[in-house]
Amino acid sequence: MFFYDLIPALLIALALTAIFPIGFRGHRGVSAFFLFFVLIFLATWAVGIWVTPFGARAFGYGYGWISFLITGILFALLITAVIPPARRPRNRAEARKQARDQAAFLVTFNFFFWVLVIGLLVVITVRYLYLYH
Repeated sequence: MFFYDLIPALLIALALTAIFPIGFRGHRGVSAFFLFFVLIFLATWAVGIWVTPFGARAFGYGYGWISFLITGILFALLITAVIPPARRPRNRAEARKQARDQAAFLVTFNFFFWVLVIGLLVVITVRYLYLYH
């Protein structure tokens, strides 16, 4: 059961991480894509295991994967909409303002990132404890 949940979440997260770089609008860092992947993977896995599975089954076997796909797409769209666009400053004053804004965004994003990651891990753990208890 664990791998039937893990594999679709992993494959969908990899596919969405490959498709959604357009939403990063100038963010070229590998860390941004890695963080995007981690959030998409954990959210897809967490929601996918709690929602009733539905979707096509291969040769009568397998696991419904549509719930994982819908969750991954919705969460990827949400994250992509939240990330501010990267723009070049026109002058020094604008560059200083962008630096301040970016620093504030990073502090806020780091806090919410870790809260979300820990929360998703708790949700995943609770599901498997509940399922196998």
